[in-house]
Amino acid sequence: MFMFNGGDVLKFKIFREFPNVVQGISTKKFGSIRNQNIETENLKKFLKVLDVNNGQTVFMNQIHGNKVVIINGTDKQIIDRTDGLVTNKKNIFLCVTTADCLPIVFYDPFLKIVGAVHAGYKGILNGILDSLIYKIRELNGNIDKVLVGIGPGIEIDCYDVDFKRFNLFKNKFDKFKNIYKLKKGKYFIDLKKIAYKILIQNNIKKENIEMSTICTKCDSRFFSNRNGDKNSRFITIIGMI
Repeated sequence: MFMFNGGDVLKFKIFREFPNVVQGISTKKFGSIRNQNIETENLKKFLKVLDVNNGQTVFMNQIHGNKVVIINGTDKQIIDRTDGLVTNKKNIFLCVTTADCLPIVFYDPFLKIVGAVHAGYKGILNGILDSLIYKIRELNGNIDKVLVGIGPGIEIDCYDVDFKRFNLFKNKFDKFKNIYKLKKGKYFIDLKKIAYKILIQNNIKKENIEMSTICTKCDSRFFSNRNGDKNSRFITIIGMI
């Protein structure tokens, strides 16, 4: 479901008919890219491929919460204690850094709105996706027209959790089907499918969602917290020109 740009940058197919949308996902070939060091050569190298200037980016100090901020300029390039960004302005490129959590990006092709979310298990439980969609509506976005890309993240077969975490999801999403597995006494949760179902619940159309099947723990092109990459991250970016 992805197309590659020279083998180093992944792009969602769902956005490719919109030349005004700039988007991409980095691989390990660019090295680690984190919001704490946005001036690094790794980031500059990645942005050069996308023809984006470093001064046009906006990152987040991600805390696994549900706060989403509408961005109107790049005077502040790191937004504190935030896990979602939305803008209807051109030449502002929203950035998410992950290493097993889900990077999810949004585009309303009619109202020209983009959004980006860091969706880990805590953020999903806390309602980060609902918050992002609320902000798109605040900008008068057409939810039934919004396109969504769910990026590389940990897949169900690699995401075993303790009973406490399993129970949190079971209670929160009790109406969702086929989002768990029980194998050899271990509980496994499908974060991507849960995110997908939350989007559908919020009136995003099925045909407007592209979901990566890449597992960050299994695919050596990506950093993975569960593979020991505690301090390394890859970046997902979206913006309009």
